[in-house]
Amino acid sequence: LMFAFTVGGIITQFQSSRSSGDAGATVLTWSRGKVTDKELRGRRIARNQLLAFIQAAQRLARERDRTLINSGIPETDAEESLVQTMVLAQKARELGVVVSDTAVRDYLQRITGDAFPNPNELPSLLRKTTGGNMTVNQMFATLQEELLAQRMLDRKSTRLNSSHIPLSRMPSSA
Repeated sequence: LMFAFTVGGIITQFQSSRSSGDAGATVLTWSRGKVTDKELRGRRIARNQLLAFIQAAQRLARERDRTLINSGIPETDAEESLVQTMVLAQKARELGVVVSDTAVRDYLQRITGDAFPNPNELPSLLRKTTGGNMTVNQMFATLQEELLAQRMLDRKSTRLNSSHIPLSRMPSSA
């Protein structure tokens, strides 16, 4: 409850401070960071490209008679959703949660019903659906951010249900 209130306050602050001028202008600040109009536009483009790719991959997977699961990524590019994802992902990183490249690959297999055994199919589909405007590295970075936010939401939901969900933590340096 407290965490939701904190994120809600950040989003409210964001809405009231939104400027339509300078692209480099800071449109939101909070105790742990800030976001510029340019960064927010970049996040919007990345999410839209990612969603187009996921929708195309799932469409092909359905054609291959695979059982699919929901991607869990908000299907909106609303500023509030983008900011919430950014704040939740940052909080997850502060708590030591990590999403590896292997976890991203596993996620892609799960949401497509493992319909792409050829490792070159998904990068080819990414180029096709984004017009070459998103690289595989950019897609992985965007997915890692989305999955970090999902883990924080899962963690919050799990706490409300009084059960435990294992989270990946960075190895301690000792």
